[in-house]
Amino acid sequence: MEKKVILTILLIASISASLLISGCTSDTAEEEETKVDLSENTEDIKLNLKSELPENVSDTAEKEDSESDLSKNAADTTLEEDLKSELPENQNYTIDISGGTKGNTTLTYSDLKAMDFVKRSNVTYYDSTGNKTASDFIGIEWNKILEKGEDPAAEAYFKVYSPDGYNVVYTRDQANDTILAFIEDGKALTADLKDNPVHLVYVDGMQCHWVTLPVKIEVSSTNPDESSEMDMSEENGENSSA
Repeated sequence: MEKKVILTILLIASISASLLISGCTSDTAEEEETKVDLSENTEDIKLNLKSELPENVSDTAEKEDSESDLSKNAADTTLEEDLKSELPENQNYTIDISGGTKGNTTLTYSDLKAMDFVKRSNVTYYDSTGNKTASDFIGIEWNKILEKGEDPAAEAYFKVYSPDGYNVVYTRDQANDTILAFIEDGKALTADLKDNPVHLVYVDGMQCHWVTLPVKIEVSSTNPDESSEMDMSEENGENSSA
């Protein structure tokens, strides 16, 4: 009888243990399934987060650079417009260029106005009363105008004439430091020789090169002033020997 009781107890214990093991296994499986679900959800979240990011950081940088360039270009355009803002619509002013490799040409005021303008600030010079002063000038680089009649690579001299007959010979190097000023200290210059005329500004150069209202340019391969001096010297020599 005691043996039967013991066997019964052992059988019950065995069944209980089996049930416990089965329950633990089930719980473990459920935990693993939960972990898998969490892992999948995490991957989904990562994918969703990535989808919100830009395709390429460099693409974003390029877009920003492009926008920045557009902004700069707009600013440059505004600056160019500002430089010309004081110019009158029309002026009775032309420049004739002759003797160059590009043939004879005439630049109208409209042609000149359409060219690029630059600013030269705080240029010092002596005014009509002999006092040293300084001004800001806006105009066209003189070399850019000379290039309308002569190849920029060619060795040449440029004799520049004012309507009153005054003339000066320019070299390439001198022209590099010169502008044809149309605006001085914010005020437009005129096409009238007696009323604040348009004039050349030889920055840091001799003021005798500041030709007022230049209307004619003669291009030559040799210095015309030196040629004239040589001719006069020869004439004087012939006269003295006579």
